[in-house]
Amino acid sequence: MNITKRFFALSLTPFVLAGCLTANPPKPDEIRAADYGTKPSTTEMVSAVQNYMSKQLIDPYSAVYTCSNPTKAWVIGGAGSEGNVQFNKTYFGYLSTCTINAKNRFGGYTGNKEYDFMIYLQNGARYLAHFDGYGAAGQVR
Repeated sequence: MNITKRFFALSLTPFVLAGCLTANPPKPDEIRAADYGTKPSTTEMVSAVQNYMSKQLIDPYSAVYTCSNPTKAWVIGGAGSEGNVQFNKTYFGYLSTCTINAKNRFGGYTGNKEYDFMIYLQNGARYLAHFDGYGAAGQVR
């Protein structure tokens, strides 16, 4: 690699790394004062996840879903988060880890895969978001 290309690549490194950083975690008083909304039941969470994943999966009717009991949590949107989620914005709501086993294009099950979903309030409406693990998260006790 010639010196110009090497210099150019090295000069971009700080900007690329800066894009991976997330906002600071919320302060304890922000966590206490946040509006988490009404806690959804596990059945409500599974139903919301099924609705969301029906647009993502090849054969959504064959998928098998299992979700953990939703727990009060906060999440900072990461680079690959989906569903009305902004990068570096903090969301307060109920987080659940869901295991999904769905069929692939060949008709075989892919095996259990875990996904993190949150039901949160925004402007008085409830939303479901998929978080990819690249942001920060914390449980509220």
